[in-house]
Amino acid sequence: HLIANESTADSIERHEIELKYVKDCSARILPLVDMVSDKKTRKKVEAVYDMIHGSPVKSNNSVRQIELDVIDQIDLLEAAVDSEDSDRITAVCKKITRLADERNRQLKYNN
Repeated sequence: HLIANESTADSIERHEIELKYVKDCSARILPLVDMVSDKKTRKKVEAVYDMIHGSPVKSNNSVRQIELDVIDQIDLLEAAVDSEDSDRITAVCKKITRLADERNRQLKYNN
């Protein structure tokens, strides 16, 4: 039974790590939506949230770098929202969308 329990524990741990990207990124983007006063810009941040939140939780090493790039871009998005820079927010949203698209596409074809 010990081996089966270890295998189950490994599986649960792996699932937690995979969930982390979607959960953490979503949790960081959601509060930003309400912080954007411009309606058009807010919609863009909302679309990024929806995309990340709806992303496959399954992950693998081939997309790890893209996930790290998305996390870096979320740092930039937080700064852009703090400074109320709509142009910057829009640019970062585009970049996150492109990266998240690429991650999801690679996962679709690599699994």
